[in-house]
Amino acid sequence: MKEKVRDIEDFMLDPQFKNWVLNPQAETNEFWGKWLKNNPSQKTQFLLAKEMIQNTEFRKVDVPELAAERVLNRVLEGDKEVANGNGQATRFIPWKTMMRVAASIALLFAVYWISGNLKDSAKQPIEVAEITTKENPAGRKSQVFLPDGSIVWLNSASSLQYRAHFSGSERRVVLKGEAYFDVAKDQDKPFVVESNGMSVTAVGTAFNVRAFDGDDTMEVGLVEGKVKIEGIEEENEKQVAFLEPGQYLQYNLARKQIQKGSSDLRHLVSWKNGVLHFERASFEDVIEELERWYGVEFAYEASAKPANWDYSSEFENASLENVLKSISYTKNFDFEIVKNKVTLKF
Repeated sequence: MKEKVRDIEDFMLDPQFKNWVLNPQAETNEFWGKWLKNNPSQKTQFLLAKEMIQNTEFRKVDVPELAAERVLNRVLEGDKEVANGNGQATRFIPWKTMMRVAASIALLFAVYWISGNLKDSAKQPIEVAEITTKENPAGRKSQVFLPDGSIVWLNSASSLQYRAHFSGSERRVVLKGEAYFDVAKDQDKPFVVESNGMSVTAVGTAFNVRAFDGDDTMEVGLVEGKVKIEGIEEENEKQVAFLEPGQYLQYNLARKQIQKGSSDLRHLVSWKNGVLHFERASFEDVIEELERWYGVEFAYEASAKPANWDYSSEFENASLENVLKSISYTKNFDFEIVKNKVTLKF
């Protein structure tokens, strides 16, 4: 996907790039995320063009006519002149040049907007950075591309909040649910994930955080790099934990107990690749995971449900019907799927 070096103007003239900035979709997010990963040397131009498109598209700025005229004159210098029917010279402006005029004016708008904000900063209150929220309902997973180039795999029934621009001394996001983070390296600006009272800090690394509302436990698994975990408590004392690659930390919210260990973490992050994994799961755990994974609701007689399941299995990109067929074969129950409702009969 590598190509010749682009400058800011090239990005702003690219209709696909502009459409992605203004109307991001899952497919275009994936395309431009891969493009940036394969062209890291153009990250600065990429992000500046994105910011300028956002600023010039949504903010109306008054630019002095004289300044605009100077920009036009500079852009048009050297363009060919042709004779009209009266023998007078008329300037011929090619289509590409007109597009560059538009891009130049857009750049000028951005410069005036930024300089105007700096001039008036002493008179006006500081603007609060815009908060972006990405949210997946049950049954849907997605990728999120953050302003710093980090990539997030967001699980179903999960949400992620972050500022449109990571200003300041850190890159902070708020997670509800589960996400896998592939963090862009920046030694001067740590990446912090806040989730259910816990914070996980990294510089450039890959890790998974699972912290669904209502769950008894929260879990962090580190694939690469190093992370620091804060906001956990044990024996009435605040604890700080550090993880190395291959390590995980599980925190029981009710008992305030920390369990830390090393293991093969493939099962922990397999969800982002479409693998549904159960490891000695109870009946309640299986039902809750299936509801999140497929966006359905289960109905059953509470008195008839089995006491001990201890169920372990894996399903890769499997339909709900096939998963239930497999589970029902070993656990001996019937099921019926009607739209988004599943009825179990024991």
